[in-house]
Amino acid sequence: MTGSIVSSTTTSCERTRGSVQAGRSDTSKTPFTSLLATFPLLFTLTDAAGKEVFTNNSPGASADLVSVPSLGPGETLTWINDAIVNVVGARRVKARVGAAEAAPGSASPPQMQLSALKLDRDPIDGVTATGKIVNRSSIPQNRLVVFVSAQRGGRVVAAGRAVVPLLKPGPKGARFTVFLVGDSAGAKLEGQAPPVEFEAP
Repeated sequence: MTGSIVSSTTTSCERTRGSVQAGRSDTSKTPFTSLLATFPLLFTLTDAAGKEVFTNNSPGASADLVSVPSLGPGETLTWINDAIVNVVGARRVKARVGAAEAAPGSASPPQMQLSALKLDRDPIDGVTATGKIVNRSSIPQNRLVVFVSAQRGGRVVAAGRAVVPLLKPGPKGARFTVFLVGDSAGAKLEGQAPPVEFEAP
């Protein structure tokens, strides 16, 4: 399985910027066509002169800021990095994915269910997206990333992510809040939460 970037964009508000990549998996060049795969994902932001002003490939970056946790055959993930602060003059984003690796034990991948996704407003931090996520598998999920994008007219106009420290199996699930970067007025929300753990501890 290989991965490719379908589109890239940035969103911004005040001193925070978000980078959004729509990535797709391609099974045409590999024998393991029924499995999930993980991908490194690196991107850079450049100014009008082509000078690099930010890269996510910095020392100490957490794994969920430099990789796609999992992606099934033919699936598309709107991957978001919202940890871009005090970057000035960014005009273009360029992203690339590395070689795919089959996720261990992923023949029957864990299923995450998102529900009740809606726009809300935090009195301090502004517009947020809130929702609930349930782990329908028997495998606990550690540092599960919930990606939320707000789309209007076929374009991503705001985006953000939340990290659920531990999502245990079962119907109780967990609530999450995503602080959106960009202008989400009148936009439709879409959420995704690819599994990060594939084998029982």
